Amino acid sequence: MFPYSGLLKDVRSPNCYSKDQINQLVNLCKLYKLKLAVLVQTFGHLEYVLKHSRYKNYSEEPDNPISLCSLEQESLSLVMQLV
Repeated sequence: MFPYSGLLKDVRSPNCYSKDQINQLVNLCKLYKLKLAVLVQTFGHLEYVLKHSRYKNYSEEPDNPISLCSLEQESLSLVMQLV
């Protein structure tokens, strides 16, 4: 649901949050003294990224694009972009 941009714009959902919606959420959390904890999947549950042809080579199993292969040279770079 994150509105990725730049190199990751092709992995964002068509119904992702807008930047304004994220700002509103952050402001509401501050108002009500809530701590916002962002969940970013890094090695598992990455089908929203690994299903794209550009990232298929990063998958642990070619036929099952759920987990990132930690031995793939570019995996760390991808994770850092997601975070």
